Amino acid sequence: MNIIKPELSDVILEVGSGGGYTTSVLANLVNSVYSIEQDKDIYDLTIKNIKKNKIINVNVLFSNYRQLNILELKFNKIIINGTVNADPLNLLDKLNVNGKLICILKEESSSNIYLFNKKKNGYEKLKIMNASSPILINYIDKEEFNF
Repeated sequence: MNIIKPELSDVILEVGSGGGYTTSVLANLVNSVYSIEQDKDIYDLTIKNIKKNKIINVNVLFSNYRQLNILELKFNKIIINGTVNADPLNLLDKLNVNGKLICILKEESSSNIYLFNKKKNGYEKLKIMNASSPILINYIDKEEFNF
């Protein structure tokens, strides 16, 4: 969280709710949180935990991470809870200019935390440190070529 520096006015997208812990922490720091989860059991657990804690500034969405084009919103910050295999271009498109995205990116021989800063024309990519996390299921940004 220190890397993206949540601010009270932020609208944040969390990809992979993981039961709602990070969602709940963010909800106490920012204006609103959208959390997207594609695993039904984890989605249900997140909803249960959000209701139990009476958090009202969170929207939990049951959807595939690749279908974010249904959201017309732009975000100040995006947190991907899981490892991705390519720069998350579809999510970078959901950032406001000067927005930040943090994720773990799997590269050839290692995985690293990256901070992406959205610019008017593209984005800046900063390597923060080595890290590992489970692969985010069904998040593949590179399209596979098949005959």
